[in-house]
Amino acid sequence: GPPGTGKSSFITEVFLQRIPKTSRVLICTVTNKAIDSLVSKLKSAGVEDILAVGSKQRMGETTVKFLMERRVENVEEVKSARRDGREKRRERRCWEKSLHEIEKFANSSNRRQQSTLQAIIDEAEIKHKNVPLLNALCSSRSPKMKFTKDEMLQAARNLIKKEDQVKDVLQNAIKSTKLMATKCKRMEVLSESKLSSCLRRAKLDLWRRSRVVVCTAASAVNVGSRLMRDLEGVMEDEQEEEEDLTPLDFV
Repeated sequence: GPPGTGKSSFITEVFLQRIPKTSRVLICTVTNKAIDSLVSKLKSAGVEDILAVGSKQRMGETTVKFLMERRVENVEEVKSARRDGREKRRERRCWEKSLHEIEKFANSSNRRQQSTLQAIIDEAEIKHKNVPLLNALCSSRSPKMKFTKDEMLQAARNLIKKEDQVKDVLQNAIKSTKLMATKCKRMEVLSESKLSSCLRRAKLDLWRRSRVVVCTAASAVNVGSRLMRDLEGVMEDEQEEEEDLTPLDFV
């Protein structure tokens, strides 16, 4: 019938008075506005086991809380799996950040060695920017002062020896940090897989426990034939104009 003729109210009363509490039905509408009207009436009548299927952008606030995506997030198993996933992700990012910092420091150490060797080869004047070598030689001398080849060589040897020790430590740190980052990545993947499994179980459980499923005819195709078999009846709130306007149809 036309809008405002009481189709939603009629279906709500039929559901409350004629449908056994152990039965489950699917109510189809043409518009999301009709879904909002149905859900509001069912909720006002005390029906809480409602499952809405559709897009939250097109539904009112009352209906959104009954969407599968919203209801499934209130399942404790899903909450726990999401918390575990966030923790694993933070841990992995922490190790990757540490790895980046260590590798950055190691590259800086390599550049210092190269700078020192170049200074020895060229017997160049010690520049103020070459702080490690300058400190290794003599911090009291002027940055512009030239040093003898022997002084430069000895200072460079001492610095390189120290840098080699640091380099060994850094390489070990890089290796162990990479292992931890890889391990955390695997744990994160397992956590994501666990979450997917939890979501599937939670959605199936919500589907089976919901007394009434409300959706548009377009969204009904997302329900799937396997889940459709779990329903005892189908009610249609609205139909397209060219269709037979049967207000109630059980299958």
